[in-house]
Amino acid sequence: MAKQGKNREKAKAKQGEPPVEHQFKPGQSGNPNGRPVTKPLTTELKKLLAAKDGVGIKALIEKGFAKAKAGDFRFWKEIIDRVDGKVLEELAVRQQAEDPLPPEDMEAFYKWKSEQAKGKA
Repeated sequence: MAKQGKNREKAKAKQGEPPVEHQFKPGQSGNPNGRPVTKPLTTELKKLLAAKDGVGIKALIEKGFAKAKAGDFRFWKEIIDRVDGKVLEELAVRQQAEDPLPPEDMEAFYKWKSEQAKGKA
């Protein structure tokens, strides 16, 4: 009888699908580690910079200077961003009132605030 139960579950799998016992369970990932992070251009660039012969570095510098003389500095930015990583920019926003409330408005505000507090108590 036990064999019939397994055969029935295998029969429930649609054609072209693996048997039910080999299918992913709900909430289970087929690739728990995710897709591997590959950055082939960055990897090759780092290998070029680490090479002992210096030929690649010399060619890279010559090309960079030629572009810089022409006014194009994006070349260097791209190289630095790929090797060292992009610079994180933090933006601190502080708002200061140019015209603070006049004293009579502040008094009205505090009066209103105290009335509100009394109403809740």
